[in-house]
Formats: sequence, structure tokens, C-alpha cells
Amino acid sequence: MKHTKSYREGHPNPQFSRDGFLLLDGDWDFCFDDENRGKKDKYFKRFPAGRKIVVPYAYQSEKSGIGDESAHNVVWYKKAVDVSAQMQTHDRAVLRFEGVDYRADVWVNGQHIGYHEGGYARFSFDITDALVKGAGEIVVRCEDSYDCTQPRGKQKWQDKIFGCWYTETTGIWKSVWMEFVQPSHLLRAKITPDISEYTARFDYEIAGLCEGLSLKTIVSFGGTVIAENTCGICRSRFSVKVDLTSETDPFKKHFWFPHDPALYDVEYILYRSGKEIDHAYSYFGLVNYGTNKNNITVNDYPVYLKMVLDQGYFPGGWLTADEGQIVKDVTLMKGLGLNGVRKHQKIEDERFYYYCDLLGLYAWLEMPSAYEYSDDMAETFSRQWTEILRQYENHPCIMALVPFNESWGIQRVFSDKRQQSFTRAMYHLSKALLPGRLVVSNDGWEHTESDIVTLHNYAENGAVLSNVYNSLAESLSDEKTCAFSHKFAFAEGYSYAGQPVVLSEFAGIAFEKDRGKGWGYGNMVKDEEEFLTRLSSLIGAISAEKGFTGYCITQLTDVQHEINGLYDFDRTPKTDEKRLKSIL
Repeated sequence: MKHTKSYREGHPNPQFSRDGFLLLDGDWDFCFDDENRGKKDKYFKRFPAGRKIVVPYAYQSEKSGIGDESAHNVVWYKKAVDVSAQMQTHDRAVLRFEGVDYRADVWVNGQHIGYHEGGYARFSFDITDALVKGAGEIVVRCEDSYDCTQPRGKQKWQDKIFGCWYTETTGIWKSVWMEFVQPSHLLRAKITPDISEYTARFDYEIAGLCEGLSLKTIVSFGGTVIAENTCGICRSRFSVKVDLTSETDPFKKHFWFPHDPALYDVEYILYRSGKEIDHAYSYFGLVNYGTNKNNITVNDYPVYLKMVLDQGYFPGGWLTADEGQIVKDVTLMKGLGLNGVRKHQKIEDERFYYYCDLLGLYAWLEMPSAYEYSDDMAETFSRQWTEILRQYENHPCIMALVPFNESWGIQRVFSDKRQQSFTRAMYHLSKALLPGRLVVSNDGWEHTESDIVTLHNYAENGAVLSNVYNSLAESLSDEKTCAFSHKFAFAEGYSYAGQPVVLSEFAGIAFEKDRGKGWGYGNMVKDEEEFLTRLSSLIGAISAEKGFTGYCITQLTDVQHEINGLYDFDRTPKTDEKRLKSIL
């Protein structure tokens, strides 16, 4: 597999990397704090001895070495580090957490370093001043709860699993690592391609602004330099536009498509008074997502979406995957002839989106839902969604942004003007931060402002599905319900305006042999032949309705008690993959 120049084996973030990093995954000291005494008893100075955990796996998972699925709302971690060797050539040590659910306090050598709230976004702290000769003891306190105003996605809020909600994830569940930089370094570079001008806009943010700084940006394709720009720095935030017209292609540009996922490599070199002080790597794709009448367009070409819903649960690790498992899932999807994935109610490991970029797979980025609306929920949700959008802003694979699913957390959005305003606010926030992406206001039904209209329907066979959508126009005009008996396509006061329409959940077929393990939608099929027949009839019904511009099938794999995947939980195919591919 040919990687980008930014790829470093084991690096948690190929989208923005440096050569010097230290992965802190592995054994950590660990303890439960069911009585919530840790702060009072100063665990950050006197950590209770005895138990270990394997980071980045949550204690609920087998791979953590604990595998306890009961609720423990407060947990603590400790790890000793010595980075004195790295600090000989770098002045600052930055501690990075890819994901901690839900609240995290961090101490180093007994000194409180910082706090973060939200289970799905990366956060970082400069811990240099707390280290002693490059050594330190990192202690992390994590607090979780069953609070339904916190964005929790598919994590249950009762003691037992139920419905389509699963075992919760508490504490560290993505990689922990350290990076070593100079006081002045590149903090962020947002890349916004423009396919009409064949340019890319770079929005930079510099940490440690001082005199004498300059930044060189080198853009290359296939090892050949396309563009190079050097500019002096007089502000901590500034922008540069780079011309991508090149001699490496007869048509002077390289677009990103799933059938040809062309990626440009980027190097950033920061100088102070002519001396190199920082060197970082990234990449991007020249891609734009839009709509034209009822078509979704990619680089101005209409596309028909053939997607799969993927909830991102993995054997032994629950929400946490290793890199090999990520590659396997993306490869499975591509192997079925699908061109996209709707990552459902989860913000996946950064490397998942990297492999979607690299191998060519559209991705829908969906915010994990809260389940109760309030002012506090709206504030929390907005802040965390902003963090997530900024973290994943440069991935060319990300086609659509989905703040809400099936009115979860906004249960009264059909008629409540306040909740309607909130969905519109999230729509416009998303468009402001990532203008080249499409936004789905509320996946499934009860849309307000939305670039795509998405519908969910778990009809048992193609005949039933065809009957529901024999007049798609009626469903879109709220003359009849679009899926369940009480759900309309649009919220009150909103109407269809010619957007593309996608059936973004359907099928969910389970085998009768798995009845004792869980559930699927509709009656269970008896065998593989009946499974393929039913699926073929459903796909045929969607394809015959020309008002649809694509679909998303439920789902890639079984998940705990939901056994309606195309594959078992261990990724064993349930049917002949060649026949399945011919139907999809």
C-alpha cells in the first residue's frame, strides 16, 4: 500500500505528523473510584497500587485486560514517562489524547495541567513546565455518567443493554501520545481546495509568535513538487493561496475520486532567522461536494451513492480498533463495490478517515447524539461539534456532515421552534466551518434546512418499500409519512426544495439462526438464499425509484445484540461476497 509522506507507522494522526513522537499506549496503572474519593485523597500524588489496564482500551472491553461491563463513573490512570532524550533537541513536550470519555482532568508530577469535556475530540496540553529533568508521572481522572444531555451516541444510559444501544465506553479509548516541538511551531493548517481555480487555501496558526519567523509550504504529487511558497510571518494567524496547476497531468490537475483517490503531499517548514525549527507533514485532495438539482455532485460530476452504515464496534475492543482492523473494514467496504460509509453515532479513529482518503471511500461524519434537549445540552453540543469539525476539516473523503440523527436529542423538532432553530444553527455552523461539505440537518426525517434529504425505512421487502415510495413526491411534501407511521420528511414550516434524496437506512436483515443472539428488522430470513432474495428486492425497489440519488444499507457488521450485519461481528461474511457485491 502506497502511503502519503505524512504517514508514520504507529502515528495516531497521519493527517498532521512530525517525525518526533512517542506513543504512550500500553500498560498504565488503573483504579476505580466508585466513592469519588480520589481528588480528596490526592490520587494524583498517591496513586492506589495494584491494578493495570491496557490503554487505549476502555475498562469495559476485553482487550483492556479488565473486561468489566458494570458502571464505574470515576476511573483513574497513571503512567511514568521519561522524555529527557527527546527534550535534548526540543524545548516543549506536548501530551495529546485522541479521545477520553467523558470528562478528563490531567496532572503531571502532582501539578494540575488541564481539563477537557467531551468523549469524541482530540485535546492536548503542554506539560513541559511540570516535568522534572524530562521525567514525569502522568495521572488522568475520568468521569462518565448516564446523563442524556451529554453527547453519547450508541452508549446505553441504563444498567443493561437495550434496543439499539450498547455497552458504554468510559475513560481513555483512543491513543495517548507525546509530540516534541520548539516554542515556535505550526499549531494548525486548514486546507481548503478550490476546484474552479485549481488552488488550495492554507489557513495557518502559529504558536509562539516571535520576530524572524518564516514558513515554507511545499506541495507535491507523486514525488514531484507542484508548488512552493515561502512567506514571512508577522501574525499568529494568516492565509496563503497556492496554485495547483501542474505539468504532471495532461489536464494540469489531479482530482480526488473514489475510483482515483489522488492525494497531494504537503510539507511545512518553519524557520527562525533562516534556521529550521519545525517540520510537519500533511496531505489533501482536490475535491468539492455539491448539489445540482436532485443530484449530489463530486467535482461537479453527479454520483449515485452506494453506502453502508457502520457503527465502528470491534471484537475485544468495543469502540476501539487497531490499525489493522481499520484497514480491514475499509477494504471490506471497497471490496463489496460500495463507494461510501455512514459512520453512525461515532467519531472514528483519525486513521479510519485516513484510509478512506487513501483508498477512496466517501464518509459521512455524524455527531453522536444526546437524548434530552436543554439549554445546557445545546451549548455543550455546539462546542463539541465545533471541536470535531475543526479536527477532521482536511479529510477529502468527508462528503457530508450530520449533526443529528432521527430527532434524537431534539425529539420535538417537528413543531418546536426552538429545536428547529437549533438544527438550523448547527447547519449554518457546519457550513461556515467546512463550506465544501454537504450538511444533513436531521438524518432520517423532520428536516429543517438541509443540503440532502435523507429518509429511513425498514420495509421488509421491495414490494412494501415500493408501495411506500410509489409517489416519492407525496412523502417529500408531507402528504404522507416518509417511514414510520408518525414521521414526516420535514418539520413544520419547512418543505422540499429540490434537494437530492437518499434512503440512508434500510434493510437490517437478520438470519433466523441468530435469533437467540439478538434482533434484526422485519421477519428473520431462514437462509442465505432468502437473505439475498430479500436484499435484491429492496435494492431493486430503490434503484427503480429515480427520485433517490443513493442509499445506505444497514449495516456492515453485527454489533452486540443487533445481528443484522452483512458480516458477523468478527467480520466473517454471512453470504457469498461475490453474489452480495453483484446485488449492491
